[in-house]
Amino acid sequence: RRLMNTFEFLLKLKRMTPKAWFKMVDTSQANKGDGKLTPLEFETGMARTCHELGATLFLKHELQSMIKYMDPNGDGDLSYMEVQYGFEKIHKSSLLWNTTVFNEFVYTLYLFQGEVSVTLRHLFFSGILNRLLRDSP
Repeated sequence: RRLMNTFEFLLKLKRMTPKAWFKMVDTSQANKGDGKLTPLEFETGMARTCHELGATLFLKHELQSMIKYMDPNGDGDLSYMEVQYGFEKIHKSSLLWNTTVFNEFVYTLYLFQGEVSVTLRHLFFSGILNRLLRDSP
């Protein structure tokens, strides 16, 4: 959280929204962007932001921690939604965070329902989902 708070502060100093920053550093495909930040694009963008503000650069392990914090699906790349999600996480209470995790879980199930034989409707109406949530820590 401390690193994300620092990142948010830097963006405020630059008077940039997370979306504007994302577009600035999404330089793949001949600087048109592909809607994802690779770890290299993220690191380069953070270095550029720090340099422009005269701020101390983040260490490699700090940047990796920030990527991990913002990347709920763990693929290593960051979409704009994941970056925004990272900023939202630092401001939410634990109850809201649990709601977000639940929503992310349902969304992930929706994305992969074609790959499994269980439908979302089956999960909701069979009680499997209730048992999963009740048994989770």
